[in-house]
Amino acid sequence: VPQVKFAGLLAEVPESVRTGTVLKPEQSSDSRGVFYLFGADHIRSVQHAISHPHWSAMVDAIEVELGAGFVHDERWQVQELIYEDEDATPARDLKFYTFYGEIGLILEACRHDYRQYAYFNPDRTAALGGREHEPRFVDASLTVTDRGGVPDSYLAEVQELSRQIPVPFMRIDYLNGVDGLVF
Repeated sequence: VPQVKFAGLLAEVPESVRTGTVLKPEQSSDSRGVFYLFGADHIRSVQHAISHPHWSAMVDAIEVELGAGFVHDERWQVQELIYEDEDATPARDLKFYTFYGEIGLILEACRHDYRQYAYFNPDRTAALGGREHEPRFVDASLTVTDRGGVPDSYLAEVQELSRQIPVPFMRIDYLNGVDGLVF
């Protein structure tokens, strides 16, 4: 699990946690309001793939997107940034749609430098999935899944976790980190 380095109001985020981290609102979804904090002068919107030159420019962008009240009144988290490789590329999302311990669909999402999605069957062959409005990988061979980067051990871990959850359906989300899956 990524380490939480700060939780609280946006105005209270200490400068000491603003590098090599991810800023995200506690009450949001689909990357809304989420930013990679690479450095003081290198901040990138995960949802919009837009860079901001400094903290105040990012706050201005959040106010436009989510509203000033949301920015100042809601709780935020700063989490450790999980990387997928030694080149400090942010890790891709691997989302497993599970049903009673079985994997029905895998979604791979790359959110850096821009958003791309690809869906896979449990056997890791390409599948059609929702989100037709989202940009797809132009070439499936550019995905971790298609390149064999989702080994059977990952699938077994997801299946076991799904079996232990007492509900018929659960989407189980991971980041594909340089050292393996991060829940």
